Amino acid sequence: MASYQILVKNKSGAPRAYFLFVETPQVSNVPAAKVFQNVYIAAKPVPDMTGTAIFKVIKDLYAVTGTSPSALDANVSVYTGDYEVVKICQSSGAATTQGSATHVTGGSGAQFDTSKLTETCNTEGSFSIQTDSSFRFPNPDNIFIGLGAADPDDKTTIVPVATFQAMPSTTNFIIPVTKYYVSWGTYTAGQVIDVATISASAPVDFTGKSSSLAKIVHNNDGTFDVTFN
Repeated sequence: MASYQILVKNKSGAPRAYFLFVETPQVSNVPAAKVFQNVYIAAKPVPDMTGTAIFKVIKDLYAVTGTSPSALDANVSVYTGDYEVVKICQSSGAATTQGSATHVTGGSGAQFDTSKLTETCNTEGSFSIQTDSSFRFPNPDNIFIGLGAADPDDKTTIVPVATFQAMPSTTNFIIPVTKYYVSWGTYTAGQVIDVATISASAPVDFTGKSSSLAKIVHNNDGTFDVTFN
């Protein structure tokens, strides 16, 4: 599995617990405010001056689904119930890479119907998740769908990194972005965050970069310096 690496040197003046989250993907048929960002990786606390948090970001993308004891909102933690590895629709001249078209059924919990997995390229840069009519909205299972990424320490665990409420009989095209953010605070993987209330964050955008390594210094004035090597 190809990956990016992000190093965060703590020069902030106090011990910090850093966490990583992704840029909100574009999702069709869902208002942007209803696409939630989830913590991808939560690092262990590191000391001031000598501490460095290391994030290994797996590039592979996944469609995810699951259920939640409560509706998606800030601080709700969700876990992947089922997933499908996906390809992104990409066209370059005469060459076209088909994007994955996945299908979710919610008759009992939420799972992917692998018999209906197909490939298409209707929307550049996307994959899609289509739901069936086996569930209603609202529903007590709070079925969600979205984008997932592999846990770098356990690649069999797929972490939901951007999620939204599943609506029955709907097709959502999801366009991921290779942009990440590092912030600090006490969070866990899969936890929904409200970016308006978290601490300041450092953007890490690998789009168009030849390097897969980013280095961040968290300064004692609260700012971040980001370089690519």
